Amino acid sequence: MENLTDIEIALVKAFRALDAGYAGPKRAFIEIVSDVLLQHHALTTRKWLSGLLVDLKSNGFTILAAVDPNMHSPEELHAILSLFEGEIAIYEKETAMGIQKILRVKKLQRNRYIENELVLTKEMLS
Repeated sequence: MENLTDIEIALVKAFRALDAGYAGPKRAFIEIVSDVLLQHHALTTRKWLSGLLVDLKSNGFTILAAVDPNMHSPEELHAILSLFEGEIAIYEKETAMGIQKILRVKKLQRNRYIENELVLTKEMLS
């Protein structure tokens, strides 16, 4: 986490190690965004992510990232989320059936999506 350059170097090595003949879907999940944002704040995190996203997209990856919105100010959160083509929120909500997990697509550029909330069930998650 201290040195974002080290993370970049490790990713470049991983790209080179990938089988060039692989034709299946490529997905990258960036789980450390909240930690990077806490330590390096919005400007540095945004610069780092911008470069990383370009590299991943140019290599044909679909990119997912996890961010805990409760850990950051709305300004910092928006600065990071605006880099992504979509935003999906999963949260708990009190319903007639009790507390349930809800999924809501907030944005998804160049794609159609259901704007209503979707209740997640155990069957859906397994």
